[in-house]
Amino acid sequence: MRKKFEVLGSDGIATYVVEFSLEIDKLHVYCNCPAGVIGKWCKHKMWLISGDVTSVLAAPEAADITEMLGWVRNSELSQLLEEMKTAENEMCAAKIKMDRVKKALEKSAQNGRAV
Repeated sequence: MRKKFEVLGSDGIATYVVEFSLEIDKLHVYCNCPAGVIGKWCKHKMWLISGDVTSVLAAPEAADITEMLGWVRNSELSQLLEEMKTAENEMCAAKIKMDRVKKALEKSAQNGRAV
């Protein structure tokens, strides 16, 4: 089974095709954007598996989106996406901590510290 979606690139000009295929209980996701062609995860795939169809050029059938999202939920992609979200949250928290420590270091260097 296959589902294809034509999406508008982030530049608002280029268009790409994201294809989902379910074959023998394995979900394959392909995009013909430059990143997708070399096997990288791209924002076009991410948009669709997150349920964001705002970039899809032709209004997709609700049934096609629902079916594709079901494939994603029933695949290991679902767990990997959760792991990615957790890692992104951890990175965000680490950045906030790093910014706070840098500011403290700057303040300490300006005001001097007892030795």
